[in-house]
Amino acid sequence: KTVGFEDLNEDSAVPGLNRETAYNQEVLLPQLPEQKAIASVLSSLDNKIDLLHRQNSTLEKMAETLFRQWFIEEAKEREKTKIGLVLETVLGGTPSTKKPEYWDGTIPWINSGEVNNFRILKPTKFITELGLAESNTKLLPIGTTVLAITGATLGQISLLEISTCANQSVVGIIPNETYPKEYVFLWIKYMIDEIILNETGGAQPHINKNDVNETEILVPCNDDLEFIESKIKPLFKKISINSFQINTLIELRDSLLPKLMSGEIIVEF
Repeated sequence: KTVGFEDLNEDSAVPGLNRETAYNQEVLLPQLPEQKAIASVLSSLDNKIDLLHRQNSTLEKMAETLFRQWFIEEAKEREKTKIGLVLETVLGGTPSTKKPEYWDGTIPWINSGEVNNFRILKPTKFITELGLAESNTKLLPIGTTVLAITGATLGQISLLEISTCANQSVVGIIPNETYPKEYVFLWIKYMIDEIILNETGGAQPHINKNDVNETEILVPCNDDLEFIESKIKPLFKKISINSFQINTLIELRDSLLPKLMSGEIIVEF
């Protein structure tokens, strides 16, 4: 029989686990050759995950270098404008948690903590159509640059690989044909220190959507768009493919581990 934490709880008001009780629990322990075979399987998955993470880091640094060389260091005379004049920016929102009919639906929704992730591939929770319709949150398309605007995650930037809503601590900057997602993302990363200079507040420092709207952005010309399409977009596409592969491998590893340890799946050794 599998013993869960609740079965070992020894306190009444506050759940707790006595150390000696934990030490005395029996665990399934495969034979040493099988342990080594299991470790080999899991290590191969971990190595592949690590390789893809490092590859993504290298690809993004390459994209940032190309971006800086083309748009900053070797900048030609370009028109400047304000982000809010040429791009749609969206402040997120949270459906009332007091209304269960707003939650556990089919529409992805993220909190600002997800913006810490290199790319956003899965939601924090799901909301319902009613929750979307009766709250301030909006559905952000794939390719939106998301920026955390308050608290511990202030200034964190990520890129949506899924269509999702977000909470009120996130601003989404939606790309368009003139301002591709790769350009918007790299521009926001380049300008983030300047955007954060608008930070206000004491215990909970924050910036707001208007700070993003008022930030300058270079208006890309046809040569710029061709450069992005030929040099930078392929790097982002490879990052996207790698990111989903990492997610799949992590899910595979995490589902395999208990099955390997319980003997549900046997590894040849």
